Amino acid sequence: MAVHLIPTLDAMAEVYRLPTTGGADSPRFKAYVELGRAGRPVSGYNPMTSKPALETVERLLELDAERLATGVAAETANRLGLPPGREIELSITVATPGMWTDRIATEVEHVLLARTPNQLLFWTGDDIDADAVRRVATIQTVRATRATPATVWDAVHQEGLAGALATPADARWDDDVAAALEIVGDDTGVSTMAALLLGDDAAIAMGWTPLGLAPDAGRRHAIERSLATPRGR
Repeated sequence: MAVHLIPTLDAMAEVYRLPTTGGADSPRFKAYVELGRAGRPVSGYNPMTSKPALETVERLLELDAERLATGVAAETANRLGLPPGREIELSITVATPGMWTDRIATEVEHVLLARTPNQLLFWTGDDIDADAVRRVATIQTVRATRATPATVWDAVHQEGLAGALATPADARWDDDVAAALEIVGDDTGVSTMAALLLGDDAAIAMGWTPLGLAPDAGRRHAIERSLATPRGR
């Protein structure tokens, strides 16, 4: 399988170093628009943020994250047994939480709606090291090579496999999640998928129905199911 990563970091570092004076007519915004017109996958960046996006981009450049992610994605594709003739195209995005970018909503769309399936998503201000780059590249390669989850079970299978390859130490069986899956496993609602994987705090924050689950319990349970002999369904 051929993995191609379209570079964005150098270009966006240059954008963030430009002044924002003038708003839509500023050098920064104009340079960003030109990148989009040239076909660079930069739509997930916020070019006009006042938050330290440049620092996060520079940190990724320091880690040579695009080269590292390409190698990890290729290795993950091989581990998945994907056919040699298949191609996957990836890119790195640094999103910035704020008024127009809710982190939970963005992550849910990214993970469960596959609106940005080839995007390796990082967040402004997060601590990022080489292990974080490897983790994101592994998980997103799994997502990018699977169909969009149609049910809660599909979401559990997807995130369980991704986590088993990227963060197996996170695995933890949870009886509450297992019980919830027996009830909502065939539900097709994205809000239910997210509530099960992320837990009650995230569900309540988004105005969704909580399922009586601890934070991240569903994701950890999904990884355990993927690693161990499946119990039940």
